[in-house]
Amino acid sequence: MTSQSNTPQRDATKPTSGYAIGVDIGGTSMVAAVVSGIDGQILARHSIPTDAARGPEDGLRRLNALIERVIADANSDRAHLAGI
Repeated sequence: MTSQSNTPQRDATKPTSGYAIGVDIGGTSMVAAVVSGIDGQILARHSIPTDAARGPEDGLRRLNALIERVIADANSDRAHLAGI
């Protein structure tokens, strides 16, 4: 025998809070954006040149700085980050 709950189940595909980070690493530029988990609105977006000649370690360092910048510009914090 199974029991049913009268408590509505939350649809995990429709977040009710928080935010996500979108990242695009291209041949000429790297872009990061903070996207609202409630309505999909872009809260902050920045891009920088990829500058691949500087090497992968430098690219990762600059990508991290770019992500930190959009989080700060969106007045968000890591505690509410759903994912990248």
